[in-house]
Amino acid sequence: MRTILSLFMLSVAPAAISSHAIADDDDHWYGGFDLGLSVSPDNKFSRSADNLLLETDKNVGPVGGIYFGKKVGARRYEFEYLIRRNYFDGFEQTGSSTTFPGQTSFGAGGLQKNSSLMVNMWQRLSTDTNWSFLLGGGVGITHVSLEGLRSGQTLIADDGDWAPTFQAMAEVVRPIGEGLELGFGYRMVRSTRASFDTAIGEAKYKASHNELFARISWRIGGGASSTPAPTPIALPEKPVTEMPAAAPAPKPTPAPAPVKAEPAPLPAPFIVYFDFDKSTLTADAYATIVGAAKAYREFKAIEIKASGHADRAGPELYNEKLAQARVMAVHDALVREGVPASKIMMSSEGENLPAIATDDGVREQKNRRVEIKLVR
Repeated sequence: MRTILSLFMLSVAPAAISSHAIADDDDHWYGGFDLGLSVSPDNKFSRSADNLLLETDKNVGPVGGIYFGKKVGARRYEFEYLIRRNYFDGFEQTGSSTTFPGQTSFGAGGLQKNSSLMVNMWQRLSTDTNWSFLLGGGVGITHVSLEGLRSGQTLIADDGDWAPTFQAMAEVVRPIGEGLELGFGYRMVRSTRASFDTAIGEAKYKASHNELFARISWRIGGGASSTPAPTPIALPEKPVTEMPAAAPAPKPTPAPAPVKAEPAPLPAPFIVYFDFDKSTLTADAYATIVGAAKAYREFKAIEIKASGHADRAGPELYNEKLAQARVMAVHDALVREGVPASKIMMSSEGENLPAIATDDGVREQKNRRVEIKLVR
């Protein structure tokens, strides 16, 4: 499992270094639940008092917990608390101890329970209209607990200790609704060696886990927000006492009518360009969509009109379908960036209404596009 993860990380690292990060201005807090299966590889339990050296065999067990963090651009920073449980199944004695003389393999009982508190950082490496790929790492501490570790009636250890811990993770995520996100991933966890008090002396043991997990998270906040100005409180008018022989008080000059502020003009349409005969989004195209979604919120637009176009290379019916696929890709990306689907009006113009007029059969970059227009 360790070799597979190492090859995986080596394969994605060059792509992560050579590609530029995709723009994402929609920062927000998030939280969620983590649930999965944990495999704890054979770990060595050692005790010098009786020259005991065991390789422990454990069953697959559950892992679960919670996390809370903040998304900042293409990165995520989070706190994570997880609990893992693996029952011991057997021992392989690699030395010659006085406790189990002459034995090499024998049954085991007891529970390994690990509770970890980690600080993680995730980096988004790639995305399309639905899925994003994240790679991350974390550091923290784990309380490694060996509860009733025994072979037959012989108690070996029943203690716990805190140990520094490191982990590496990979995950694919996608939105599944308003503010909700679903993810599936792999996690490799390693602690440093912990110390345990036993009946005949100190023992050493470190925990390790290889895990498959699912996550579901929800958005707690995000986007630009403004605090409304406080409403002025009208004070009661003080009654005027009429004095004898005094001239009547002049009538107050009416305050000028407030001038209604005109809303800021909407920005020009956002143009998303596509490669020839493609409906997939490039990094530059996705950055344009992120800007359009941000402008939708900041300018308080009531809806978005998105129209798909194609150049005149290829049959007219084919270009009509290609333009439809392009506008649907932009629609899905806008929803991903927080624009409600009900607020997006789509249309497909095919090879009609070109930005630059050309003869039939001519390829033209500026005609392979989707125009995003804000409506107030």
